[in-house]
Amino acid sequence: MKLYIGRERYEGFTNALKVNGLKLDPRDVIDGQFNEQIAYEKTLELLRSGNYPTGFLICNNLSTFGFLRAVNDLKLRIPEDVAFISFDKLMGQDIFNIPYSYLDRHVFTQGVQAMQVLYRRINSADGRPAETIVNLAEIVLKGSERFMK
Repeated sequence: MKLYIGRERYEGFTNALKVNGLKLDPRDVIDGQFNEQIAYEKTLELLRSGNYPTGFLICNNLSTFGFLRAVNDLKLRIPEDVAFISFDKLMGQDIFNIPYSYLDRHVFTQGVQAMQVLYRRINSADGRPAETIVNLAEIVLKGSERFMK
């Protein structure tokens, strides 16, 4: 994976699997390179193989668009045929009436906080030190997930 954020998300995911005693088949990993077309082509290839996982974690919106195009082109049903959860809400997702579960990182709040920190540092006479702010993400379940029995 070329992008730092992609590697970080992949490592977090694989660590969570290990903690829960689950294994990841490397053949099930799609590096969509944060690119809709690449994600589409690689997802289509995996889904056409007939040997794919029952659920996917998709790490960015562009890859999510590619994934959803592939699922739609193959006329697969969400979550009956393939389940997924993604990072961040898609703009206009409610318009298309598709089940779409996602990890909400509250990006607007992050942006506001970043500007507040920057403002304080710029206006600080004493060279204010860097601040660390931790925002907990929230899993929003909207029907694209499927719980295994």
